[in-house]
Amino acid sequence: MITRMRKNGQFTIPAEIRKELHLSKGSILSMVKLGNGIFIVPRSSAEILWKPLKKTAGILKSKTDSLKTVRKLRNEWD
Repeated sequence: MITRMRKNGQFTIPAEIRKELHLSKGSILSMVKLGNGIFIVPRSSAEILWKPLKKTAGILKSKTDSLKTVRKLRNEWD
């Protein structure tokens, strides 16, 4: 899907995606710059994704560790 950036950095998340992810006005999204891209997930999903990642990776002891890991990977990809 393609969208266009508007004034003040705003863009529209297509309705199909908003419905599927149960997003509405006021929904909070988490964003991380990864290389030349942006990873965006609903805040609730970010919390849900962090737990299995921690368990699977075995190296992430806390949210702080996971943020450090994301920053490290981002620096390696840039």
